[in-house]
This record gives sequence, structure tokens and C-alpha cells, in this order.
Amino acid sequence: LCFFGTDSIDCGVTACSCCNGPGCIRLGTATSFVVCLSLVAFVSGGIESYFRLAAHQAASELSFDPIVLDWLLVTAGVAQGLFALLVSYWGNRFHRISWLGGIFMLQAISLIVLIIPTLTHNSEESNTIEALNMDKTCTLEQSGRLVMDRPYAITTLVLMFIAQVLIGLANVAIYALGISYIDDNVRTHHSPGLIGCVIAARIWGAQLGLGIGLAVGATTLGWWLGWAIIGPLTFLLGFVISLFPKRLLATMVRQAANDIVETATNNSMQSIATADKWLADITLWATLRRVFSNKVLVCNVLALVFIQTGIVNFHSHEQSYLQSRFFLPTSHADGINDEWASRLITNLIRPFAAAVGVIVAALVIASTNPSARKLAGWNIIVGVVATGLFIAYIFISCGEEQIAGAYRGRKLIKPFCASNCVCEENVPFTPVCPIDSRFTYFSPCHAGCQDREEINNIVIYRNCSCGVDVDIVLENGGDATEGACGIDDCQPYWIVFQVL
Repeated sequence: LCFFGTDSIDCGVTACSCCNGPGCIRLGTATSFVVCLSLVAFVSGGIESYFRLAAHQAASELSFDPIVLDWLLVTAGVAQGLFALLVSYWGNRFHRISWLGGIFMLQAISLIVLIIPTLTHNSEESNTIEALNMDKTCTLEQSGRLVMDRPYAITTLVLMFIAQVLIGLANVAIYALGISYIDDNVRTHHSPGLIGCVIAARIWGAQLGLGIGLAVGATTLGWWLGWAIIGPLTFLLGFVISLFPKRLLATMVRQAANDIVETATNNSMQSIATADKWLADITLWATLRRVFSNKVLVCNVLALVFIQTGIVNFHSHEQSYLQSRFFLPTSHADGINDEWASRLITNLIRPFAAAVGVIVAALVIASTNPSARKLAGWNIIVGVVATGLFIAYIFISCGEEQIAGAYRGRKLIKPFCASNCVCEENVPFTPVCPIDSRFTYFSPCHAGCQDREEINNIVIYRNCSCGVDVDIVLENGGDATEGACGIDDCQPYWIVFQVL
């Protein structure tokens, strides 16, 4: 170790001096780091996926304002935009591994702290006296519900915002610190494939969040149970990855050997140069000038920004799109349960398919080593195909089925036949179809249905005041089935959408 600086072999957890011994240092290989970082990325994807489910459940339980909920869900992205530069620069200047592990352990602590207000008030008597309308059916009296303020609601909301900020910083740490660490410590022709594995694990991690959501939904406990599982796991992985040295031993050996050759031959072209050899000034503003003067990099970043803008906007409006085109009920209010099993299957397959695509592309790039021109051409082709798919979504529709009380450009109006019902303003989209009706009603409450019955896994709503005509109140009450009218005709279009 005489050729190496002491700080180069220090692990991220400086208090853990036992990890700086020769035996532990030899364990710090490129393969072990990629495995650990892939696990961290996988859990990070699960955290982001589960947070969306938990946030909707917490909002329903604690009566968060819908606008506040929308801001909560985009806080991670805002945090990435605000702090990405600082985290990536200062983390690289000091100790990337220390920052990477520290941010993940801090994120884990925030997730554990998040559930404390709910647990501390869980043993108290419920502050809510209500006739809870679990089936979204018609309630004839508004006085049947009295909801008192829960003192821990604001505290929970603030902690959720803090957790979202740290989730955003953790995403920055993976890409800016973890992936750059791989790129600097493995051979050039190996890095695309290894980086692709990490990115694929990050995408595939969405299934972890869905799986935890299913497990939590099968219990009688609330959304906080998922964080009780994910939090300690995240802390453990953050600690493990922080044990890696500032630079891998194999990298330092190659550099030391090359320095000896360079000194003996006085030929700098044979050197595996480090960043410090090439860059005389590595201060923040000098680094920014080099970044923004690189036209190829700037164009790639702008292209990625436009692509991400389209994808993020599509995902944020996907729920409304599926409701308006395929009449799918709202799914995130109660987790991931809905009436179409195909939708659940799609949600489980899509992350895995995307992850496989990333790995295949990374391996192809690593094996063929294409030029920058060919990669740019490939990106253009993929961008054009993706744009074509988004345009195709415009023309996919189930037909002219009508939602009773819904008019283009106007707020949903409760039909006259259900005028005696008290429906919540934020009632989720749960379409029902009265017998022989051509109108689909927004929810059982909007159809005036007062009772719910399940026969052979088929949900039927009874005593509905609405039927074929929205302006006529059924005196004897009718029946309605769960799902939109003409839903069978919609299946082919739904299959086409899933394939695309």
C-alpha cells in the first residue's frame, strides 16, 4: 500500500476503522459494489413506488387537501432539481461513498420517524365519529358523519414532505455518485453493462413497492406498516455500501502500476490518467463552465429533459386518461386493487420489461462499442417511436359511452335521479351501470344506490334511484352492476393500449 494515499482506502464510515484492513479492502471489488448499488437502487425504486400508495392512503385517512397531496407527490422531483448540483459536486469533492451511504441512512431515518405520530396515537380512542361510507353508496343524511381534527395530521404531513426531499436526494446520489463511482473504478468497456444493471434495478424496484402494498393491504394495519419494513432495510443497505473505500483496490493497483511504467518510460500517453491530471481547476464554477461549454452534453441533457417532461406528465394524468377512455375505476385510493386483473398484471410486468430492455441495451453498447454518431441516431429513432406511441394513445377510445352528469368542459353534476343523495366531493371514480341503461354513472352514490351485495365475486348495488333515464327517480329502486355500461366492448381497445 505504499503507493496509495491513506484517504483513498478509507471507507465511507470513518468511525468503522475495522473495515480498512487488508481483508476488507480485498472484498471491495467492482462486482460487489455493483451488486450492493443495484440492491440500493432496487429498494429506492420500491420506496418511490410505495410512497405514492401510502400518500393516497394517508390523505384519505387524515383528510389531506388534494392540492397539497399533488404537491407532496412532486416534492421529490423538485428536490432533485434544487439540490442535484450541490450533492453531486460536494459529494464528488470529498467522499462519494460517504455521501451515498449517509444520504440513504438519513432517508431511512426519515421513513422510520414518519410513522411515529401515527403509532403514538394508534392506541387512543378514535377521534372520528362517522358512519363511514366504505362502499361509496348513497347517504341520505349529511349529519351521519362528524369528523374531528386529528392533532398528528399536520405533523405527519410535514414529515412526509421531509421524507420526499430525502427520497429525491437519494435518487441524485444513485446517479451522480454511485454510477460515477462505477465509471471511475471499472474498465471502460465494462462500464455500460454494469451501469445498465444499476439503472434496471432502479426501474424494477417499482415492483417491490407494489408487492409491499399488496402485503400491507392483506393486513388490518395501515399504510405505516410498509415504512416499518422498508426503513430498516434501507438503513442496512446504506450502511453496507458506505463500507466501500474511496477508490477500489484494483483501480489503485492499476494506477500505481501505470505510474511506475510512466516514470520508467517517461511516456504519459501510457498513463491511466485521473481527473486531477487532466483538470487543473476543479472548483464549482470552473466545472460548470466546462459542462455548459460541452455542446454534445447540453443537447443530450435537453433531450432527456423533454423526454422526461412528456413521461412525467403522462404518468400524472394516466389515471384520468384511463378513466375517460377505458372507464377504469380509481385504483390508488385503496392501494392497487381494482376490478380488472389485467391492470394489475400490467403494473407488475411493465417495470420488469423496462428493466430487461435497459439491460439488453447496455450489454449491446458494451459489446459493440458504437460511435457517438450511431448512439445519437439510435436515440433519435427511439424518440420518434416513443412519440408515435403517445400520439397513438389519442385515437384509442372505447366509443361513445356517456357518463351521467358529465359534460365536456364542465364540472361533474349529480344527476336529478340521485338528488337526495349526499355524495362526497372527492369520491373516487367507481363506475356502475343500472340494468338496461345506456348511461354509466360516476359512482354508486351518483346512481342513488343505497345497498351493496356481492354474489359469486360479482358486485351488485341495490335500491338505486337511477335507471335508464337520469331525470326519472325509480320509486321501487333498481339494481346496478359494478363497471361501466358496454365494458365488454372496451376490452379489445384496452388490450391494444397495454400492448403499446
